[in-house]
Amino acid sequence: MIERLIENWLSNANERGYEVPFCQLLMAEGHRIIHLNRHSPTEQGKDIISIDSKGKLSAYQLKGGDIDIGRWRREIKPEVDALVENIVEHPAVDSGFAIPHLVTNGRLTEPVVAQVTNLNRSNQRRRLKVLRVVVGTDLVARFVSVHGQFLPREPKDFDAFLRLFLANGRDMLPKARFARFLQAQLNPAQLTKPTDIVRAIASAVILAAYALSAYQRAENHFALFEGWVLIAAAIARLAEVRRLPRKSWGSSFDLAVGAARLALSNLFDETLTDRPLIEGDWRMDGGPPYRARVTLLIGTASARALIYRPSDAAWDRTAKLNEFIGKHERDMLLWGESAVPFFVCFALWLEQCGQAAHAEGVASGLIDAINKLNGPRSQSGLPGPYHSVVRCVAAICRVAPDPTRRDSPLGSSYSLDALIEFLVRRLRKQTLKLLWNGVTHIHLSETEYATPTDFYLWRTPDGQLIQRYVKRPQPWSELVERANENTESKLPETLQTHREFAIMFALVYPHRFGRALLKLLESATTVEPPAPAPGRGRGRRGRKT
Repeated sequence: MIERLIENWLSNANERGYEVPFCQLLMAEGHRIIHLNRHSPTEQGKDIISIDSKGKLSAYQLKGGDIDIGRWRREIKPEVDALVENIVEHPAVDSGFAIPHLVTNGRLTEPVVAQVTNLNRSNQRRRLKVLRVVVGTDLVARFVSVHGQFLPREPKDFDAFLRLFLANGRDMLPKARFARFLQAQLNPAQLTKPTDIVRAIASAVILAAYALSAYQRAENHFALFEGWVLIAAAIARLAEVRRLPRKSWGSSFDLAVGAARLALSNLFDETLTDRPLIEGDWRMDGGPPYRARVTLLIGTASARALIYRPSDAAWDRTAKLNEFIGKHERDMLLWGESAVPFFVCFALWLEQCGQAAHAEGVASGLIDAINKLNGPRSQSGLPGPYHSVVRCVAAICRVAPDPTRRDSPLGSSYSLDALIEFLVRRLRKQTLKLLWNGVTHIHLSETEYATPTDFYLWRTPDGQLIQRYVKRPQPWSELVERANENTESKLPETLQTHREFAIMFALVYPHRFGRALLKLLESATTVEPPAPAPGRGRGRRGRKT
């Protein structure tokens, strides 16, 4: 059963689909990954570079599917020559030739096997390293040997795994289900021995790759981004609860964050192409679905820019990104409080572009919308941060029940407190004065967690809901003092120290967005010299359809 499952996954994966699991496999076999290439033009035939337990250097070129003689001559042979003949130059090792490996999840035809044999004879005469070949059957055996025993054993866990494995890869990732599955695999209460913890973390990365394979095949970059962030959060929680040294979990965590980074980068590149944002019939996909998609894309593109933007203000993608923003900003949709982190990343990017007033306008627009939608004159309210974009948009389109009927947000908000402090730290006293009457009618809600690591959980039973009203009138000095409190110190350690992970986390866990996380994001996105400013749309706020 286990062998068939792994074989099925491998046979349907492309080279990127099994790249991260293969890295995790190498680490489980005693290797240290020093380089994982993200398929750039400068890879020189080397996708992965590692050092084994004996200090030997290895380089790997990963391929997907069978390799016949035509593909060998057209595509593989030039890359294999670069793999064998080029010296590895990396800051972590002394320059030298690595043991070359050609890895495929398929098989080599007989003519290709003969070509490899002749190539190795020729290379031996030239005193070059012999090319080692790993095919699909070898990979299955190695994966089963190292990680097969950690596949889910409990019926409910195996059922959850199969549901994810067999999912429609074009859909949104069911984050709550995936988070529960990961929590079961990386439960600190059930993992006590250090060796079992390390092995379970390594296996969770591979299990996650199995579970996300449908989204990988569909090139659903947003779902992959969310999935790998959930995996990184589960690893960080287990490591922090058990107080593990970073050397025992850091590599797996970095792999998960790296996979999330790659998915975010792929989504960014796809966003900036000229492909239409409406899929299928505009009468079905236009309106709220289209506007929600615009919000997701602007938010994730802004996050990607905040993470990757070099110090040089002439970054070649800045103009393209800001052109996209200028064209589509007016179509952004505040479907619920789970949209707020996407607007906040957008606002932080505007500040990076030297558009502070525009960024503050985004924040004040959110405050005004929450005041009106959740205020005393509203009939339904803005759905809370626990309600997904799919559920909220379906309700707006009246094809699903309104989530506010059973969970009324009227008179309260989870994100309003953070947004107020955003403007206070920018000394926007007059702006807040105009908004303050509406704010006084809203409970400012915040969750206090039993332990910092509970922040990583999708749902925690031990949190305490704290609600308060602002004063009327409110002394400005008290607002300034509160806005500059060191709230970040209450967050988990890994979030505090890992800048890009914190930005990604905010988008994937919108129900964890609040004062502390926003202040951390602001400190993680230090303003640099202004980039070219985006074109400015007037921006519609609220749930208008």
